[in-house]
Amino acid sequence: MLLFEQPTKESIITTLEKLKTSKKFKAIVQSIQPGKVERDMKDPEYMMRVAYTMELRRFVYNPQYMNIILTDKKLKRLFFRTFGYKGNLDFTIYPICWIRDLPLLSIGKKCYLGDGILLGTNRVNPTQSHLSVDHISIGARTVFDQQCAVGPGTEIGTDCNIGFRSGISAKTIIGNQVKISEIVNIGSRVEIGNNVHICQGSHISDFVTIEAQAEIDYNTFIPPEHIYTKEGKLIKKE
Repeated sequence: MLLFEQPTKESIITTLEKLKTSKKFKAIVQSIQPGKVERDMKDPEYMMRVAYTMELRRFVYNPQYMNIILTDKKLKRLFFRTFGYKGNLDFTIYPICWIRDLPLLSIGKKCYLGDGILLGTNRVNPTQSHLSVDHISIGARTVFDQQCAVGPGTEIGTDCNIGFRSGISAKTIIGNQVKISEIVNIGSRVEIGNNVHICQGSHISDFVTIEAQAEIDYNTFIPPEHIYTKEGKLIKKE
């Protein structure tokens, strides 16, 4: 199956079944683990990651394939299970998406992932010498609008709503029933309590803690290493 040939359900099933029954590919899937990976083609772990990614790209880089896969429950199950996803499959995702490292994803029941979603389970370091790889967990009934991005190591609770073009960086923890409006940037290692509302255009810097039930106004900038209380006070962390 070539990358941009006209897809059919039958050709997709044939390709996935071949991968699923391949001992070599099973070993490749099992190699997808969290941690630090050197970007060196002489490194066996990195070579396994490259092999996995090349196979995954055959599908996720072609929305025609993904459209067929995602509109057929049995084919959707075959695709996700072949690439090592172990979790719930009762969620909505669209053909224009970028999902990586499926064994490291956990997507809750009835989640909605809008067009252009990026679930970035791995990230290259500034010198391009290695990748940082980690899980992403999304709670039940959480909704992402279009073109959102989530970084590695992030956990998002249940019944959250993430607005258009909002980005959540690495190792951030978001509670339940959190509403993040459009074009909000959330840094790394941020902790957001339950029932928080962050209004449009805000920027939450690294190492910030936002207390439960806090309301953050439009275009607010919260500097690194601060606590934002539910009363709206900003306190420097010690």
